[in-house]
Amino acid sequence: MPLNMAIGFPAMTFGLGIVTILMGQRQYVETGVDYIERRAWYGKVTRIPFHEIDSYSYSPAGLGGWLVLKAADRRRIAFNSRFLRGERVIAALAFRQINGRWPSPYNQEEQRVLEEESSMRAAQQYLAKTPRARGLRR
Repeated sequence: MPLNMAIGFPAMTFGLGIVTILMGQRQYVETGVDYIERRAWYGKVTRIPFHEIDSYSYSPAGLGGWLVLKAADRRRIAFNSRFLRGERVIAALAFRQINGRWPSPYNQEEQRVLEEESSMRAAQQYLAKTPRARGLRR
């Protein structure tokens, strides 16, 4: 084997490994008081306010559950809710399903309820029973 291949292949493999690790670190899901934002590994940022979520699909199987959110204008956020900290948006979806409206970002009582539901994982159990919904913007 030529020397340049003996050095080049391991160096290229090492370089690709570093790039893969760095791409994974750039990915995140942020949940604010009334929005969810996801940054993909390639840098694209998608932000959907809760009141613009039109449909969701939740699959509790696997490690934590896979959640897909869609807005009417075709924006889409899909992520593993356990690894990327999606408890608050799951609680907001359960709140929307139970109360027929989105939680107000200005109502302290509703925000407290969301925090409690997020920590107790009761909302995940609710979404497991109703894994799909449409027409949430209304």
